[in-house]
Amino acid sequence: MGFSFIHTADWQIGRAFSGFPDDIAALLREARLEAIERIARCARERGIAHVLVAGDIYDQEVPRERTLREPLEIMARHNWLRWHLIPGNHDPARAGGLWHRVAMLGPPANVRLHLEERIAEIAGGVALLPAPLRTRTTSIDPTAWMDTAETAPGTLRIGLAHGAIGRYGSEGSAAVPIDPRRARHAGLDYLALGDDHGLKRIDDRTWYSGTPEPDSWRQNKPGHVLAVTLGQAGETPHVTPIATAHYTWLERTLELTGPGALDELARELADAHTQPRRLLLRLRVCGTVSLAEERTLIAARERLAAQVRHLEWHDEALRIAPEGEALTELTGGGEIAKVVARLEARLANFGNTGKNESAGESERHVESERSNESERTGQSGHTEKGENIEIEEREAVVRALRLLAGYLSEERLGAGEERAGRGRKEGREPAP
Repeated sequence: MGFSFIHTADWQIGRAFSGFPDDIAALLREARLEAIERIARCARERGIAHVLVAGDIYDQEVPRERTLREPLEIMARHNWLRWHLIPGNHDPARAGGLWHRVAMLGPPANVRLHLEERIAEIAGGVALLPAPLRTRTTSIDPTAWMDTAETAPGTLRIGLAHGAIGRYGSEGSAAVPIDPRRARHAGLDYLALGDDHGLKRIDDRTWYSGTPEPDSWRQNKPGHVLAVTLGQAGETPHVTPIATAHYTWLERTLELTGPGALDELARELADAHTQPRRLLLRLRVCGTVSLAEERTLIAARERLAAQVRHLEWHDEALRIAPEGEALTELTGGGEIAKVVARLEARLANFGNTGKNESAGESERHVESERSNESERTGQSGHTEKGENIEIEEREAVVRALRLLAGYLSEERLGAGEERAGRGRKEGREPAP
C-alpha cells in the first residue's frame, strides 16, 4: 500500500505588499493565486490526487469577499484533486470568523475544511490528524492531541499543523510552539508543517514546505511544494521538493569600484536569470564616487530598473566626493558659489603648492606642512610665528571646504533619495 500527496502551506492570499508600488503589489498578489494553479499542475503531472495545505491560506482574518472566493474558485476548477485545508495563525478559526464565512458560502465539493482536532480518513487506510489554530498565538502545542489519537494498526498517520519548531517558524511572529519530536511521539508517518516560509527538513518525517510563491527578501528557500510518497506504515517517506516560484527575490550589496560597476552587475544578472522580468532586486550600493561618476551611476540605475520587474534602490552608504571645480559646480551658483570661490582663492594664496590643488590635495599638503613643522620644532625648539599662523589658516580653509562639500553632498544625496523613493517604497518586510 502507498499514498502520495502534495504538501504546501502559507499561500496568504490577499497579502497587501504595501511596501511596493501599487502596480507591483497587484502583480505579487496575482502570483499567489496563480501558485494554486501551478500546484494543481504539479499534482497532475505526478498522478497525485490529494493536496494538504498546512495553514495560512489567507493573509488576513477579514478578507474582502472577492479575496475570500478566489482561491476556492481556483481549487474548484481542479475537481479531480482533493484539497485539505486547516486554519493557520493568519486565518485562525474564530467563532463567526473567516472560516464561518467559507462554510456559509458552501465550499466546493473537492475542498475539505478541517476545523476540529479530529481524525479524518482521507483515503483507504490513510488517516489525517489536523491541528487547526483558533487564535493567532498560543502557548499550547496544537499537535499534542496526536499522541493519544488511536488508529487501526497499519494505518498511515499524517499530521497537518501550523506553528514553530525551535528557532524555525514564521520569522518569530507565530508564537505557536510545536514539539520537534511530535512525529516520533505520535507515531506519525509524516508531519506536514506550515508557518515558516522557507523549505526546511526537521527530520525524515517532519518538513516545512515553505510558501509556494516567495514573499520576502529572505533567502530561506521559498517557492516550493513537497511531493510526498508514503509506503507501508512506519517506513521512511520519500519527499521531493518541487520549485513553484514565479518571481525571484534577490538582495545584493554592490561596492562601487568604478563607473561601470552597475552595468557589470546588470550583465551578470542577465546571464544568471533568463527571465529578468521575473526578478525583484533589492540593491544596496556603497563606496565613493565623483560627481561625474554619480551621473553615470544614475543612468546605469535607470537601465537596470528597466531590465528587472522591480528595483528597490538603497544608496544611504554611497558618498559623493566633489573636488575642485566639481565642488563649485555642485553649488549651482549663487551665494554659496561665491563662498566657495573665495575659499578656493584664499587657498591658492598659500604659496605655489596650493595654487591648483583640489580640496583633497590641499588637505594632504596641510598634513605635510604639519609634519615639516614638527621636524623643525624638534630641531630648533621653536617655530616662526608667521609660518605657524599660515599653516593654521590654511588648515581652517581646507576644513571649511571639506565641511561645505560634505554638506552639499548630503543635500544632493537627500534629493537623490527622494527621486529614488518615487521608484520604490521603503517599508516593512512583508509579515509572514
